[in-house]
Amino acid sequence: MGLMTTMRNKGGLLVGIIGFAIVAFLAGDVIVSGRNIFGDGQNEIGKVNGESIEYTAFQAKLDENTEAYKKNSGQGDINPTMNGYLVDQTWNQMVQDIILKKSIAISGVSVSADELFDMIQGKNPHPEVRRAFANPQTGVFDPSQVVTFLKNLDTQDPTGATKKQWLAFEKAINEERIRQKYFNLVKGAMYTPTAFAKANFTEQNKTANISYVVLDYASIPDNSVKVSESEMAAYYNEHKFKYAQKENARSFDYIYVDVLQAENGKIDPQKEGYLRVDRMNRNKVYNDSGSPEDDKYVGALRLGYGYAITCQKAQGGEWEKVYINTFGVRDKKWLYTAITRAKTELNLY
Repeated sequence: MGLMTTMRNKGGLLVGIIGFAIVAFLAGDVIVSGRNIFGDGQNEIGKVNGESIEYTAFQAKLDENTEAYKKNSGQGDINPTMNGYLVDQTWNQMVQDIILKKSIAISGVSVSADELFDMIQGKNPHPEVRRAFANPQTGVFDPSQVVTFLKNLDTQDPTGATKKQWLAFEKAINEERIRQKYFNLVKGAMYTPTAFAKANFTEQNKTANISYVVLDYASIPDNSVKVSESEMAAYYNEHKFKYAQKENARSFDYIYVDVLQAENGKIDPQKEGYLRVDRMNRNKVYNDSGSPEDDKYVGALRLGYGYAITCQKAQGGEWEKVYINTFGVRDKKWLYTAITRAKTELNLY
């Protein structure tokens, strides 16, 4: 009975340390609640190396890591900061698992039944097994305690919770050993020639003595330097390739006229006149026709001021009504974050 108590008390520590600290988090707001916002047939929240990550699988792993953390830390509740950390680390864990899984399968690295037995009750037990089943008086690992515990696993806890916890622990240390063997295999396959090592050492330890004079640009009067519009245009044309966008960028037109500030989106006749004069000067078509339909600003729908915030800044906040601009959103993790900010009403466009 004492062993069962020990396992129940330390089980969270075992799974927490192995599954959470060593295995689970090898390496960001994806899922923060149990609601599936993607609907039937849209359960995929990401794809890594051609393999899909399903919402249900991610949520199950997140729940597993959350419970492990609670047991390991002794905390019953998780604050928003820690919850976000667990979400990020769970995502990183699943990404790492997918990436490593294929490489490990190709390498043929595995853990035999004899090797797993040795890690649990053999001559080379895993450090966490050694710690959990040590003699309370001497602190020395006692294999007989492991044997007794395993024999009474089903009878001492009819609910099966302890057995489930133990199997999760076995799986964790098995995966940890596989990763260790794989990393050692890769490490052993790498070789740095002596010439490369010497060159690297020389480069890192090379020193030089120089003399220089500093002329602070701030000490130069602004009026002593003249840059013409043609010079700026020439420089831009010569260097604009540096700022080329690989993906399609969003373009927009805007107007900012300070005198048009007004409450409730209502512009008085004088300010309306300022707007029309400004557009007459800028838009030849409207200057010729005088029709509001020929100028998007003069003919615009007048609205009161609104308020907008990015998904990143919105994390942790809630509002009664939320309007989300989904244009160009490719990451469903951020879409989920935005959607879950609404309390009573959600509008997507």
